[in-house]
Amino acid sequence: MNVLKNRTYLQVSDADEVGSHWWQNPDCTSTGVGDCVYLGPGQPASQAYLLDARTSDGSPADPWFAADNATQAVVTANVEATTCYRGSSSCNHKGIDVSDNSTVVSHLEAVQVDRHGLACNVTQSPDRTDVIGNIPHHYNIAYTPMVVPVLSTCGGSREFIVRVFIRMVSGNPVKIDGSCCAPETPQAQTYASITNRSYTTTTTVPTVTDLSQAAAQSALTAAHLKLGTVTLVPSSRPAGTVLAQNAPAGTVEPTNAPVNLTVSALTVNQVPDFMAPVNSAFFWGFTLASGQGPVTWTATNLPPGLSLDPATGGISGAVTQYGVFPISYTATAAGQTSTGSFTITVTVPVPNLYGRTQAQAISQLAAVGLVTDAPGSLPTEILSLDGKVVSQYTAAGTQVPPGTVVSFVLGFYKPDVCGPNPC
Repeated sequence: MNVLKNRTYLQVSDADEVGSHWWQNPDCTSTGVGDCVYLGPGQPASQAYLLDARTSDGSPADPWFAADNATQAVVTANVEATTCYRGSSSCNHKGIDVSDNSTVVSHLEAVQVDRHGLACNVTQSPDRTDVIGNIPHHYNIAYTPMVVPVLSTCGGSREFIVRVFIRMVSGNPVKIDGSCCAPETPQAQTYASITNRSYTTTTTVPTVTDLSQAAAQSALTAAHLKLGTVTLVPSSRPAGTVLAQNAPAGTVEPTNAPVNLTVSALTVNQVPDFMAPVNSAFFWGFTLASGQGPVTWTATNLPPGLSLDPATGGISGAVTQYGVFPISYTATAAGQTSTGSFTITVTVPVPNLYGRTQAQAISQLAAVGLVTDAPGSLPTEILSLDGKVVSQYTAAGTQVPPGTVVSFVLGFYKPDVCGPNPC
């Protein structure tokens, strides 16, 4: 801090001043009398939040409210802990000789809560480990002042609580001191304080719900605010419609503070894969699972003969070429896009191979994108079909995808081994 002549002073007060607040642990004297917190062996708990008083409904009992134009606060705290060894006069007969010291881990927290008293943002100091010896057994844990952001996105709340988390690690029980010395001049020993630190000008948050995201962003910019996080959710509202805002409309916030938006998402219903016979008519229409409004559709790698209406999302035509066509599509509306993929397999009819030679059958199958395995054989007396197809395992006319294996059987002539006499 720079100290300027006749312009810098330090004020000390025993009461809350505007923009500051003080918390103190319940009274617990140096002899362990009062509402003391004990942690560790033989005690009800091994860890605790200090200074975090709550009402019967769980809401903060003693919150602090940051100024409307505050963007940061600064918080500090101090904890005095006493190790409770057997025979110690400081722990109200709760001492146990487990070790010659006690080890605790702790940190400072500043919690900005929402309008329901629930944590919205927690600023936390690093964990620190302290070893408290039996002599001297009163130990001071001082936390370095910590800068805390004041967020505009806690439902319009600028409410804070400050607390210290402390956990027993090992050793003798530990008592958390609250105050000491003479009743007429009590000294706080476990306490925290907070004050506004940084300020700026303020503005009133406009109503942007029911606007498009683009219009909402323009309204925020005009109010000297900025767009925060945009969360897309399924909705029957037109795609890109603002469904909720945080900070709420009407709250006073520092200029340039972020306002988070919840926006109706554009999503497309899942598209199945299709099989269509070559030279047949085909139609499919995309549909939306979430979002409404004008949508522009695009698709790539459609089979020859099919076309896409970019306004309606309908695919129609007659497929003229067999094959397997992996298709990618995109829907665009209100600055959002939804993408996906599906496959159209154009099938072909299996040709009639009866009476064809092996070479002819293979050629005929290949002409429509089909293949065969090594042909089998079947004894036959039909001399005219010697070396030709006498049967096929997939019936002629069956619609199959390109690349399907069609097996067939070749006949051959088996001479009569018995000669002219009956066998």
